[in-house]
Amino acid sequence: MLADNKPLLKNGAGAVAAVVLASLAIPMAAHAGTKVYSPIVHEGEFAFEARGDAAVDRGDTTTKTQTQIYEIEYGVTDRWQTAIYGELRKDADGPLRYNATTWENILQLFEQGDAWVDSGLYLEYKVANLKDAADKVEGKLLLEKELGKTVNTANFIFEKEVGSHAEDGTEFGYALRTKYRWKPFLEPAIEAFGDIGEMRNVKPFEDQSHRLGPVILGSIPLAPSVGFYYELGWLFGLTRGTPNHAVKWLAEIEFHF
Repeated sequence: MLADNKPLLKNGAGAVAAVVLASLAIPMAAHAGTKVYSPIVHEGEFAFEARGDAAVDRGDTTTKTQTQIYEIEYGVTDRWQTAIYGELRKDADGPLRYNATTWENILQLFEQGDAWVDSGLYLEYKVANLKDAADKVEGKLLLEKELGKTVNTANFIFEKEVGSHAEDGTEFGYALRTKYRWKPFLEPAIEAFGDIGEMRNVKPFEDQSHRLGPVILGSIPLAPSVGFYYELGWLFGLTRGTPNHAVKWLAEIEFHF
């Protein structure tokens, strides 16, 4: 975002932009669970976002999965941001297919800095595009706390299938990030993502999905009210239920009105 939690560089940073733009040529993504959401909403911000991840699991065979997400978002008020995105997914050796259309919303609960921890709620409804696939509803508790030059963000995620093809149960996951405010155009971070699975029948830890890795992110000004925001990271699987490696990326063009 082009605001307090994503300050812009005052000088040029073309090299960083070139690295990120080059990464867009890589076949990308796995599922949509490699983004950490801040609870902070910026009124009047309009953005185009592309993101995804590519996962590789090397055992007796090599399994590759991809997800690509393309999103339009808008800060309607200083407490409400809404967006719609389309998701494409490729499983193993199958084709890349249009998977779902999603409407997402972020509700900021307090003025930034008023409470001990900044808080928000994330709500989305996902309409499945594939035959026999279930629609999904997802809720997240978004928490963020600045400590010195670090910004620490936590998302706690609950997901449930709905509709005629839905399975019973609610799944739980998390997304965590600690980033260091070094330079506006280059902020190093550590991120972690996990899928615990169905809450009433939790899998053994080794069969769950948990991954952790370094990420770089930052903001680059393109014009007085236009900016470019990026994320680029490499995640390592921590359990046998997780792909060994994954590349994640995000690129966003932001406009302020």
